[in-house]
Amino acid sequence: MPKIEVELPDLTSDELRWYAEKTKRTREQAAADLIAERVRGVRDWLEHASRAVVRVYQGQPAGPSRAYPVDWSPSDDARFPDFSPVHEAESIEDWSIPLIGTDVTFPKPREQPIKQVLTLIGDRWPAGEPVAQFYSLGQGTPATITPEMALSFLDSIPHYASVPAPIAGASIQYLARGGVVPVSLQVFGNSIFSVLRGGAYTEIAPDEQAASLTRSFLEGLLGFTPPDSVAFFALDPGFSSYFYRVAWDIAFLVINSHEYWALLLCATDTD
Repeated sequence: MPKIEVELPDLTSDELRWYAEKTKRTREQAAADLIAERVRGVRDWLEHASRAVVRVYQGQPAGPSRAYPVDWSPSDDARFPDFSPVHEAESIEDWSIPLIGTDVTFPKPREQPIKQVLTLIGDRWPAGEPVAQFYSLGQGTPATITPEMALSFLDSIPHYASVPAPIAGASIQYLARGGVVPVSLQVFGNSIFSVLRGGAYTEIAPDEQAASLTRSFLEGLLGFTPPDSVAFFALDPGFSSYFYRVAWDIAFLVINSHEYWALLLCATDTD
């Protein structure tokens, strides 16, 4: 068994001060809470990692790891949402999705198409460095994910992991104004398909090839997840100055409560 070290909170840190004020506890009590939470996070990560090793290396998948068909094909009737109507800000609920870190791995046959598509996007959308950040989740992840839960998860990222550098300075409070919208697999797949067809000045792949790449990407990402155990959310690009606020902007949060991971995917380009 490897030695596991849990970093002790700094009693003078802004994080601890913020947590103590939020929970109305002393700094010592808040520190104890954070230590307990980090220990639980390590335990959940180890349990999840052990299941992944059994599934990948021993070649004897557990019952839930059966394959599921990915129901997507290119269409024009599923578009990225229009966020022009802005609602009043909602309060951010307590963090209900346990964020452990950024260590997410896939079996090689699934990893290859995922990396291929993300690399293509990065190579061919020159105006903005695409963001594709995976986060590992704890077993306490709810089976059904609401927009409020998705918003609170985004709010927790700076405290338990890190916000990808290109979109640093993002405003979660901006997203609280109605900028987190549930969408379908079809909408998510269509956006990937659109990106793979090309950016403002570049063409990556003709339609047939882009469709094939998109389907392989979705199968690698979701082929072992029941359809009702994954939630897709479109994010209003206005939450970060990274975006050019033109037709090439896309921003998604995907939360998989079956395999315990989340994906923050953002891309932008401009003419």
